Amino acid sequence: SPPAGIAGRGISELPSALGSQAPPDDQGCPRRVRRPSEERAALRMFEQRKHAVVVGGSITGMLVAKTLSDYFERVTVLDRDAEPKAAAHRAGTAQSKHVHVLLSGGQQVLETLFPGIERDLADAGSVTLRVGYDVINFDDFGQWPRRDLGFKNHAQSRPLLEHVVRRRLSGVDNVEIRWGCRVDGVLTDPSNEHVAGVRYHAGDAQRELAADLIVDCAGRQSRAL
Repeated sequence: SPPAGIAGRGISELPSALGSQAPPDDQGCPRRVRRPSEERAALRMFEQRKHAVVVGGSITGMLVAKTLSDYFERVTVLDRDAEPKAAAHRAGTAQSKHVHVLLSGGQQVLETLFPGIERDLADAGSVTLRVGYDVINFDDFGQWPRRDLGFKNHAQSRPLLEHVVRRRLSGVDNVEIRWGCRVDGVLTDPSNEHVAGVRYHAGDAQRELAADLIVDCAGRQSRAL
């Protein structure tokens, strides 16, 4: 639902609700002033939560898609790679051949979005490490003392981690992942003030997909924005 104070207001009443006349923060610094076009865009996003597009099917893209699925009727993920059939390296993930360790914060986020995913990782072959004990750390002064700090991390390959997250995301009814889709740019509405969708290639065909919100998770090589 829209933030408190926004629902039912007209455009002329939005500035104070959206923060353009907000008081200074706790440190006395003035908050950023929103332009009228930004206020209209914010109102439009709150009123139209039909379809969100996520560019890139990386771990970031999949977690964003899962988050948006609670707020939009439909979420579409577009990724330029071919669909992975198993936990295998793919060209769009440059560091996928490195060993990956999930830090505690990342594990908590994954478990919140996909309850039970830590058990899924363990069942798929992820190795559980006792933090501070099972991994030996060295610095310029020598080896760190080994002590069990009382919590555990999961270590696995990047393809395995993506595979487990992708499998869980595929079970979300209002999320669709389209593979082999290279996003080339964004579409705008007739006023040229708002983004209205994306333009992408699927094979040799160029296509367009309308959206109320676009999140680019394709990394530094993205052509979307």
